[in-house]
Amino acid sequence: MNVSVVGAGRLGQLRATAIPADGWQELTACPICGEAEHVFDVARIDPGGPITAACAACEHGFLRRRPTESWVAGYYASEWDAAGRALTDRRPVTVKPDPKMAKLAGDRLPAGAAVLDVGAGFGQQLLGFQQAGLAPHGLEASEHRAAYVRETLGIPCSTVPVEEAEAPDDLRLVVSHHVLEHVADPHSFIAAQVRLLGDDGLVAVAVPSLWHELPPQAFHYVGHLSLFTPRSLTLLLAAHGLRVVSLTETFELLVVAERGDPALQAPADPAFAERVSAWARRPFGDSGRHTIAWRKSRRPAHMYDDEVVSTGRARLLELGTRGALKRVGDPSLRLLPVDVRETDGLPVVVGHETYGQAWIK
Repeated sequence: MNVSVVGAGRLGQLRATAIPADGWQELTACPICGEAEHVFDVARIDPGGPITAACAACEHGFLRRRPTESWVAGYYASEWDAAGRALTDRRPVTVKPDPKMAKLAGDRLPAGAAVLDVGAGFGQQLLGFQQAGLAPHGLEASEHRAAYVRETLGIPCSTVPVEEAEAPDDLRLVVSHHVLEHVADPHSFIAAQVRLLGDDGLVAVAVPSLWHELPPQAFHYVGHLSLFTPRSLTLLLAAHGLRVVSLTETFELLVVAERGDPALQAPADPAFAERVSAWARRPFGDSGRHTIAWRKSRRPAHMYDDEVVSTGRARLLELGTRGALKRVGDPSLRLLPVDVRETDGLPVVVGHETYGQAWIK
């Protein structure tokens, strides 16, 4: 499939950032199962942008051409933190407890047990665990956010990587909420969590589901290095001696796992590559010039609402006029004007006149 981007898009709550030529790397094998033979390219951003691939062996999606691990670490520790600091300098941060992860795994723990949230942000999940009668602790790469958790919320929070962290007393649960998809080495990340836990400890993970990611965004967005399916996430956890005891799939995958012999996995879906192809090509529409418009969904089981609109309708949407997406002045609205010249086959090749800016939150 061949697509040309024919005008400036609207990012809508995403950021554009420059990645230098030496800030890219290319993988030759799947980062989950290590297979190379079953990896196929799904999309390529030309010239010199990310390449999205998938593995038919473990049903995992990932950026095969991606920013280097050092670039990602530096971005989240500096540029990303600076943007958040500028935002909070203009107005006080108000953090509301998010009970989602506490409801997912908290009832499996004794009262007062310690919970470690890896990638705690401003502490929404930590407050949820605190309200559930548990003892929350955080790890957060951003010093700005870690300081807020410590000083404003009064919850212990360190900036050390999970690979270097020490377990708090009576640690019974390690949580990562929409963090694992940003991690360059998922195996190292999960192994570090298992190291911190005792024999009766639990790991809880929330990640977006590949099937609910929107392809035009996923192909450009260098923040998500992994696109998980139930099979690839389960196999990752199994590789570290973790057995899934709960898995819920909506727009995200919510998993709780414990130490133990992993269950036998069903064979890979023989139609996986065909399913990926249909997923990858659908949002780009038929041949011709039009605009792909999408926004964050308000529907509980959906991540995005998207549709193909005319150029004129796209202008009205960008101006905040009520349009096909039924929301006025939506700050999450994202627009990508395209010219689709071929509609069959993989990879989806998205060409830009120049590619010097990557999308990232």
